[in-house]
Amino acid sequence: MSRIFRRFILKIFSFIIISVIGTLVACKSTSFSGGGSVQRPVAKIPPKNSDQVGNVSEDFTINAGQQAALDLVWVIDNSGSMSDNIAQVRNNFESFVTSVSTRIDIKIILLSASQGSFGLTLPASAVAAGGVQINRGVGSHDGAQLAASSLVTPYFRPNVPHAYVFVTDDDSRMSGSEFLKATALIGQTPKVFSFRGINQSFFGNCKIAAVGQQYAVMEQGSGGQAFDICLPDWAPSFSTLAETIKASGGTTTFTLKGPIGANSLHVFLDGVELQLQDYQLVGLTLTITKPLDSATAHNVSVKYTP
Repeated sequence: MSRIFRRFILKIFSFIIISVIGTLVACKSTSFSGGGSVQRPVAKIPPKNSDQVGNVSEDFTINAGQQAALDLVWVIDNSGSMSDNIAQVRNNFESFVTSVSTRIDIKIILLSASQGSFGLTLPASAVAAGGVQINRGVGSHDGAQLAASSLVTPYFRPNVPHAYVFVTDDDSRMSGSEFLKATALIGQTPKVFSFRGINQSFFGNCKIAAVGQQYAVMEQGSGGQAFDICLPDWAPSFSTLAETIKASGGTTTFTLKGPIGANSLHVFLDGVELQLQDYQLVGLTLTITKPLDSATAHNVSVKYTP
């Protein structure tokens, strides 16, 4: 066999070997049999309470007659100019607390000196219901500043709305807008009510030091109300305040399953989406703070993306 012929045979043999190896490699890389190398994606099964794209929906019911809860801060001006008015507050305070507590889980937080000619002591019935007194003298102009301070906030119950009632014959040193901003940092903007001087009101011997213009800003900005401190009979005012407080105390708390993606939460009450100020979310605890009609059942629907 010549050298040229042997070289020709070797080239053909090498070509055959390389072709066979290439074919085997190609077949192995494309094989689908017996647990081959191709990995199929695993489909995610959405939770039972979610739709096909993972949006979670939870529904709750607020039963008719469900009792509301409210933390109510009373701030009493203990200055000397209150001499014409403090007796009225003392005479009506306990009856007011009793009338409201029949329909509301109410906690009274009283900011006032307990002793002295112009002091006020929290009634035993309010203490028995969990109320507390912050025994601190309140001057003519510093009631709002004290009410928005750390003196009061430790006594608020978690996830319970609160409101303020100021009793004074003067105006606030702290501006109304500053007070609303400070209290909004605690949670939802609370309603502000006041027994104060209105339009230089004067009845008999009742005199006011100043019209409460800053308190008017607080009331208007929070949806509260003012009552004339110089009215001889406070009973109608207390009655109106009690009914308003009852309507302001609507709150219902639910625990969501979560987790809740950032900015994905939508809360609906009876089919209408609530604004941010109408509810509060702390962790997975959702609290409806919008005033509710306790005589009617309500449906709450919550939607979010994990």
